[in-house]
Amino acid sequence: MSTQLDIDLLRNFAAIAEAGVMSRAAERVGRTQAALSQQVKRLEMAVAQTLMIRTGRGITLTMHGERLLLHAQKILRTHDEAIAELLGQSLSGNIRFGCPDDYARLFLPPLLQTFAQQHPQVFVEVICAPTS
Repeated sequence: MSTQLDIDLLRNFAAIAEAGVMSRAAERVGRTQAALSQQVKRLEMAVAQTLMIRTGRGITLTMHGERLLLHAQKILRTHDEAIAELLGQSLSGNIRFGCPDDYARLFLPPLLQTFAQQHPQVFVEVICAPTS
C-alpha cells in the first residue's frame, strides 16, 4: 500500500504548528477550525500516527508531529520554489534595508521568517540602528 501526503494537508499542518493555536492557523489559511481539525485527522490517518495534542492553550506537536513538520517544511519549500520558477515568479538576489531597533525586535523576526520561506533564493541584509 502506498501512502501519499497531500500538499494542502501538509500546508495546513505546518500553519497549525507554526501558529500554535487552531484559531490563528484557521485565520491564516482561510478555513474554519473544524475544517482544520478534520484535515489533521486525515493526515494522522495517512501516516498512522498522532501528530498533535490539543491543550487548553493550543496545540503541542508529538514526536511524530515534530518529525513530520521538518519534512513538511522541506516539501512545501521545494513545492513552492518549483511552482514559482515554472510560473516565472521566483525571486533571487539581495535586499538591503534599514530599520529602527525598536521596530526590528518586534516586527522583523516573523516577517523575515515568512519572507525567507517564500523566497529562499533572496539574501536579506538588515541594518538596525537606534531611533534618535
